[in-house]
Amino acid sequence: MVQGHGTVVTGSVVSGSIAIGDELEWHRGDGTTELVRVRGLNNHGHPATEVHRGQRAAVNLAGVPHEQVRRGQELARPGYLLPSKVVTVRLFASAEGKHGIKHRLPVRLHVGTSEVMGTVSLLDCDTIDPGQWGLAQLFLSEPVTTVWGQPFVLRDSSAEHTLGGGQVVQPTAAKVRRRHIEAIEQIEKLWSDKPETRALAVAWFAGTQGFEPNDLVRSAGVEPNQIEGLVSQLTTNGKLTELAFASNRRLLIHTERVTQLESRVLDTLGAMHAENPLMTTHDRQKVLARLDFVGDEQLLQAIADRLIRAKKIVGDTRRIARADFKPKLSANQRKLKDKIVEAHANAGFAPPEPKEFANQAGGNATALKDIFEVACAEGFLVRVTDEIYLSAEAEAEMRRRVTQRLQTGPGATVAEIRDLLGTTRKFAVPVCEYLDWVGLTKRAGDLRVLAEPAATG
Repeated sequence: MVQGHGTVVTGSVVSGSIAIGDELEWHRGDGTTELVRVRGLNNHGHPATEVHRGQRAAVNLAGVPHEQVRRGQELARPGYLLPSKVVTVRLFASAEGKHGIKHRLPVRLHVGTSEVMGTVSLLDCDTIDPGQWGLAQLFLSEPVTTVWGQPFVLRDSSAEHTLGGGQVVQPTAAKVRRRHIEAIEQIEKLWSDKPETRALAVAWFAGTQGFEPNDLVRSAGVEPNQIEGLVSQLTTNGKLTELAFASNRRLLIHTERVTQLESRVLDTLGAMHAENPLMTTHDRQKVLARLDFVGDEQLLQAIADRLIRAKKIVGDTRRIARADFKPKLSANQRKLKDKIVEAHANAGFAPPEPKEFANQAGGNATALKDIFEVACAEGFLVRVTDEIYLSAEAEAEMRRRVTQRLQTGPGATVAEIRDLLGTTRKFAVPVCEYLDWVGLTKRAGDLRVLAEPAATG
């Protein structure tokens, strides 16, 4: 607190610059942030309009209570720093130490102006011997804000001895399984002297969530003026993939991750083809629903579109199939299926019986049943009974008419539903039983009434 000036904080400008009037993010050190405005600047006792990387600065903040400011807090451009309780590091064990640094050792981390308790998780060994380097993750009791390459010091939990130090390679990290070769190889790439190698490692760890180009400043030490050219280069050579969605959202993903997703879609389709060898195509939503663990439906839809453009799958927005899948139905059976579908579409609520097509199926009842099953599986027909099938459009219209009728009256008899649909009692009775079975209606004496809506909670 400076008399007449309000709250003034001091420190070093680690990167970039600060100017009077800038809006910065105040990282409180507990994982929370607040936007604050720079009211004034001072460099080595002299007023300044701007301070730059490497300079000491006194920053006058508007509207910040001085009693809430403490050592270890930081100021940064909005979105630049992200607090994390897990950081991945290159760790050096002091040559003067007697025992090196062991896995699960409690430590005291000194980074920037922060001092936080934590535990060491060694990734590629059980002990880092004195004078040696290793890879580790630090699991901390409180979140810290760091950037790629930032130096730190480790002391023992009592703060009596310096154990070693190193550099941050992942400022925000998920837990990495020890001795996971692929992950460790990617961590090692994060310390490459080539910005493009570091950028690809960041993309690899981002997984299917993708990353923002500006993240590379914090996560890979890429200079802001290099980002656009670097991303363009990596996209052009196919190492990064940019996906565009209908919502104008764009996502940058490591191409390996895209390839993995494509393989999963193809494998899922392959499994569904094996389960239903007669079905020529599958409902696209049902296929992608089997991959809902990805957690991003727009991404899965974009992957399916890529596979269609690459001619690895065929289909459209409704139904898809693997391009290399050959359905069990013969050419003649497919032609008969099309005839059956057309006949039911034209028949409305008085559909033909399956046996009417027996001669065209060569008298093979099993083959005829397979054809009807395929038509149902592909969404063209709906099975009411073994002998009654409706076109999907007729079934939907039937639901609409019955629902509208029952919403405006106390109920309807079978005869009234027969007349509503313009069909015969032969079809009306099983149709009413079907509507009961699917949960649209229920019996109330001689009447059908709308079933109670399912309870939700």
